[in-house]
Amino acid sequence: MLLFKIEIDDDNQVEYRAKKRYELPIKHGSQLMNDLSGWLGPDFLKKNHTLDSECFKGKQADVSLVHINNEKHDKPFVYIQSIQAPGALAEVDQSPVVPCQTNSLRFQGIM
Repeated sequence: MLLFKIEIDDDNQVEYRAKKRYELPIKHGSQLMNDLSGWLGPDFLKKNHTLDSECFKGKQADVSLVHINNEKHDKPFVYIQSIQAPGALAEVDQSPVVPCQTNSLRFQGIM
């Protein structure tokens, strides 16, 4: 599981977090491998040979969130759609975002 603390520029003193659970094993094409490659680079595991959660703490990421509203959730369910290197979302299409559907936020890093 990856857990992120969200940085939002406002006066609200609420601390927001988002998490994503993964299934093992870590292999080519898995959601965990895709997210790690997009965030830390495609050669991260080749260079490090291990996956140590301590190396993620404090690392920034651009994370795309999707808010899902349906009868299964009394409040919007927040799904982490993708995790990318910091600054990656600045390059994404700047078309308007539909409120409460998709938000892209910069995260402090894994806690």
